[in-house]
Order: sequence, then C-alpha cells, then structure tokens
Amino acid sequence: MAFDPAKTAALLIDEGLSNADVATGVAIVEAESSHIEDAEHENEDGTIDWGIWQLNSKYHPKEDALDPAEATKRAVASKGSGDWTNWSVYENGKYKIHRKLGWVSLRLSKCQTDKDDLKQELLVKTDALET
Repeated sequence: MAFDPAKTAALLIDEGLSNADVATGVAIVEAESSHIEDAEHENEDGTIDWGIWQLNSKYHPKEDALDPAEATKRAVASKGSGDWTNWSVYENGKYKIHRKLGWVSLRLSKCQTDKDDLKQELLVKTDALET
C-alpha cells in the first residue's frame, strides 16, 4: 500500500525538520520506496530493508520499520543534526530527481494543516455563538 507523500512531509514537519530537510526527506522516501509502506528489499549481506524509509533489519525491528510514523522518527534520529548520508539514494544523488515532489508535498502538508486549523477555529467560534 502506498503512503501519501504529503503525509510523509507532515511526519517530518512534526519531527521539527527544516523545510529543506522535509523536502529532501520526502525525496529520499520517494527514491527508496515510492512511499510503499510494506516495501521490502533483500540486501546482498542477507539483511532486509523495510517500509517507506527502507530501514535495515540489522538496526530496526520490522514492526517499527513498517509503521510510517515510527520509521520517520527513527530516520530523523538516525539523521541527527547531520545530513542524510545513511541513505544510499542521498549519497548517489538519486533523490535529487524527486526534490520537486518533496517541495510540493511540503506545501500540500502545510495547506492541509492551515485548513485543519481554520476548521478548528471556525468550530470554536460556532460553539461560542451557540452558547
């Protein structure tokens, strides 16, 4: 099943990443797994990469790797304050062709958040009028 790139962006925003890191993160996920939640890749060394981030079985349990929210937390923790060098698609530059999708997903995610905030604000005002 494919995960929505805007949802990936929202998860990265929730982790406190900069706009540029969010766009890069979405591009990495697109290059790694096309946002397919149950993506799986067996490596030459016998380890398996799972989920949207293709987290490696040597370092991450399968259930965490297959949960987009948990996998994103682990990916951001792995990134730390550095760059995304733990991902081969970052190292070899393959993520770059997906950067535009990353920026669009970032904007869509922010628009959805703005829409949700506006809906909540309207509900609060409507409730206040009814009392």
